[in-house]
Amino acid sequence: MLAAVIDSDEIGERRGVSAVGAWHLVVAIGRAAWLTALAIRLFFRPAVLHLLKRDSTEAEVARGLRRLLEAGGVTTEKIGQYLAIRRDLFSALTCAELSRLLDAVPPMPGDRAAAIIAGELGTPIATWFAGFDPVPIGAASIAQVHRARLHDGTRVAVKIQRDGIVATMTADFRLIAAAAALADRLGLFSGVGAQALVAEIAAFTMRETDFRIEGRTADRIAADPERGVRIPRIHWTLSTRRVLVMDLIVGVPLARVIARGGEAKRLRITPAVIAERLCEAFLRQLFVTGFFHGDPHPGNVMIERGGGIALIDFGIFGEISGADRLTLAAYVENLALGRIEAAFDCYAALVTLAPTTDVAAYRRATQAILRGWHEAATDPATPVERQLTAYYQGLMFEVMRRHRVRLAPEHLLFWRALGLLDSTAHQLPGQFDLLAAVRRFFADIRPGIGVRGASAVGGLVDYVRLTRGEAARAVAAVTRRPAIPIVARLPGGDDARAVALPLAALALALHAAALPHGPAAGVVAGAAALVAIGGVRALWTRG
Repeated sequence: MLAAVIDSDEIGERRGVSAVGAWHLVVAIGRAAWLTALAIRLFFRPAVLHLLKRDSTEAEVARGLRRLLEAGGVTTEKIGQYLAIRRDLFSALTCAELSRLLDAVPPMPGDRAAAIIAGELGTPIATWFAGFDPVPIGAASIAQVHRARLHDGTRVAVKIQRDGIVATMTADFRLIAAAAALADRLGLFSGVGAQALVAEIAAFTMRETDFRIEGRTADRIAADPERGVRIPRIHWTLSTRRVLVMDLIVGVPLARVIARGGEAKRLRITPAVIAERLCEAFLRQLFVTGFFHGDPHPGNVMIERGGGIALIDFGIFGEISGADRLTLAAYVENLALGRIEAAFDCYAALVTLAPTTDVAAYRRATQAILRGWHEAATDPATPVERQLTAYYQGLMFEVMRRHRVRLAPEHLLFWRALGLLDSTAHQLPGQFDLLAAVRRFFADIRPGIGVRGASAVGGLVDYVRLTRGEAARAVAAVTRRPAIPIVARLPGGDDARAVALPLAALALALHAAALPHGPAAGVVAGAAALVAIGGVRALWTRG
């Protein structure tokens, strides 16, 4: 209809565009007024009463915020789900309340779902599917999933995006961005850039609306031949931005295995094996490939008959650069081995300090938490809830919030995934020790490395593929030394040994030179020599 107006004449064009623009403006103003009224009723009133110390607790304020975000629709629900992981910005109580946001809505009618598929693929669904179940097996705010069967007999799951989702979310984010700009201008959020945060949330959330990204995520995880879990195959000829078709995973959600004790036995697998395989698969994603499933809760893990493990729902994913992966691996391994100062140095290399941060106080508080974490993990008498990664990482986030220390979003997703993995494994019957699993993981991947410097730099590059620049940044971060000019003269390419081992040897030599004469300096110097020999051999084999 608009095209006919535009094609008529210049006056018609101006009238048509202005009419559409006016209508969008009216809708935006109406939605803004509605959201404002909701905010006043559900959130601002308890927040003000809490500030005035009158009849309102922090829990009530957090609950009001959750109810506001739920009532606001798909965009505000997704914003709340993102804010739930921002433990560096919000209290543990607020994040816990936001994590309870519901993402279940009434499904679309089956005939409407079929019409969307036909519109996306350009022909009736019978052209592509021998059968299509009109009753969805799951429905959420952005999409719903149906079972179907291809003409060759393959059973598939079809994910279909709801009508108007992208338009609604785009308009909402435009409105929220305008409010954030005003908030920044008035200085309402001290220390937090509202516009930058909204842009970050929008980028994170809007990628869930393009199902091609989810399909590529599944393909990238599946590309690792040692991934240890099954990833459904994507049928690209039937997939678009709004429709995603993948092999149907036939199995039992891990959530049901946890809830029903006899389910694991029926599937011919023990809970201990599930925990071990799941942990191994995710540690590989987090520390080796650096590309990981960002939402490994028990509902997204399927147990197949015979004990196979499969992952579903790839809408949330994270990616860690080679340099950061190296530093995170050094941090986790040093923590597992009880090297608290070394673990803190690695962690500190990943955070951003505010000008007002008391660095010494931040160091003391964080090291105390890390020490408590290691002691709890190695004491069999420690209650399960005090062994969880999420518990101690939560304490660290509280310290970060107090000292205005920030983590990059991809690192927050890393900790979310690791925390969910730990929590899921602990829900299975039997004892599970994440730090012990980490120690075994690193020992299996590259055994025999024991010296701190070699462990943090030289050994880890055996399996983390780094570019020349990434290797330089990793050495600078882990050793607290600047990237040395010799990097520029090293051969290029992605061969991690040829690049990072000489750097590691040089860094270890610098450490040895900085130590007082004695056994410690001798050990580090010896490690430098061993790593240097490895580097020379790597360079020789390149030629």
